[in-house]
Amino acid sequence: MSFLLDLQCGGCRKQYDADVLHNLCNACGKPLLARYDMASASEAMTPNVMASRGPTMWRYREVLPVRDDGHIVTLGEGGTPLVHAERLGEKLGMANLFIKDESLNPTG
Repeated sequence: MSFLLDLQCGGCRKQYDADVLHNLCNACGKPLLARYDMASASEAMTPNVMASRGPTMWRYREVLPVRDDGHIVTLGEGGTPLVHAERLGEKLGMANLFIKDESLNPTG
C-alpha cells in the first residue's frame, strides 16, 4: 500500500497525477515533489510494524513514490550503521561524535 497522493510543483504548486511519468512542472519548470497522506501513514506504520521490517530503505515503502511493490528494485541499500568515533571526538572536543558509514551501500 502506498500513501502517495500526487505530485506538486515546488514553485507554483500545480498538482500532477502521480501515476503519470513527469519530471518538471510544465507551467514553471520547477521540480515536482511527492505528496503523501501522512495522517494515514502514521496510523498504519506503527512502531510495532516498523520494528518487524528489515533495515533497508524499503521498510518505509508506503512513503516512497512507488505504488506497486512489484516495481521495487533493490540492492540491499539502507540500514548503514552509525559508528561512535571516540578518538576523533576526543580530538575535536565532541564526546558523542558519530559517523554514518555509507560505504556499506551498494553504490557507496
